[in-house]
Amino acid sequence: MKNPNGYGSVVKLSGNRRRPFMARKTVGWNDKGQPIYKAIGYYVTRQEAMIALGEYNRTPYDIDLSKITLAEIFERWSKRDFSKLSKSSCNGLKTAFKHAERLHNHQYKIIKAYQMQDIIDNCGAGYATQNNIKNLFSHLDKYALELDIIVKMNSMLTHTAPVTPKEKQPFEVEEVKTLWENEDFGCVDMILILIYTGYRIGELLSLKTVNINLTDETIRGGIKTQAGKDRIVPIHPLIKPLIEKHYNPENKLLFKMSYSTFLSLWKQVMVKFNMHHTPHETRHTFRTRLDNLEANKVCIDLIMGHKSNDTGEREIRQKDNGGENMSWKEELAKRIFNLLCIKSLVTLGVIFGGLYFLRVGVDIPDWLVAIITLVVKSYFDSQTSKTPPVIPNKSNAANDNE
Repeated sequence: MKNPNGYGSVVKLSGNRRRPFMARKTVGWNDKGQPIYKAIGYYVTRQEAMIALGEYNRTPYDIDLSKITLAEIFERWSKRDFSKLSKSSCNGLKTAFKHAERLHNHQYKIIKAYQMQDIIDNCGAGYATQNNIKNLFSHLDKYALELDIIVKMNSMLTHTAPVTPKEKQPFEVEEVKTLWENEDFGCVDMILILIYTGYRIGELLSLKTVNINLTDETIRGGIKTQAGKDRIVPIHPLIKPLIEKHYNPENKLLFKMSYSTFLSLWKQVMVKFNMHHTPHETRHTFRTRLDNLEANKVCIDLIMGHKSNDTGEREIRQKDNGGENMSWKEELAKRIFNLLCIKSLVTLGVIFGGLYFLRVGVDIPDWLVAIITLVVKSYFDSQTSKTPPVIPNKSNAANDNE
């Protein structure tokens, strides 16, 4: 049966082809009055071609866009949306795009969920990179959905490997002492700055000199999260000379060094001094030492650029409390429990004592009231008082919790 006028047609192409049936649509006429066809697609069977033609007529779409490849759609999307993302997010998505190289020339419309999942599973990288690949496909799916290239988001069917919790090892006291004794070797001075500021390595390498105030002894900087951007970090007296050594107001950055160069220097330091740490463990060291000094938790999160306390708590390995492993939450719960127990006992004692004197019709002696008041006040003063931390001298910096 003949198709309606303007509906399009399906023809079989000559030769030995894997997809010999072409669904086509007339888009105009040439000077000789002959029709100009635009191919909608090529199919294995006539039935598949007729279905594709029917779908096109039901919901017409841009035929050229339907043939767009993954590489082309990434280029269009990145030009539009990269300006809305942070620099670190853009770098992560560019890396993810490289991992999807074998799909670059595939028509995006026909890429299946299992193909996306195969890229994620076989990227040969950890959770962070896998998550970036998944996010990339999600961004591209949303963009393709806007252009009516696809009708469903296959990226929603993908998943990443579960995160395996890893115990971080902050620098030990003796290790920090060794670094101070060799501060002029390699990137040791940079490592010490990381330990005493809690900066991520990317934040230190992107630190602008204009954001360093040596007079007020503060640094403004930070990346990655909204809470971490442009945060104020105090300059510890011990590392101020290290910052002054590299500070040059004529330079844009404090350290003109690439991430790969820093990693190379880091490895040299670790090998020379027989240490086994990752750059991010300087950040864990910073958090752990502040916690050992019982610093204010809100202030710690503000300095480190954490929005949630839970993030920082995972970076606390062990408190210096007689060898007992205890998180600050557990310690706080213990203190509150002890406080409530003592408070309850004192309160009950006062109540029953007062009732006894009232029952026998004797006024409570003033001296007893004074003693009870003094005992209660002394106890609660001892529970709420805090000993302020003392800033150590450089000579014993490694032996104290700076």
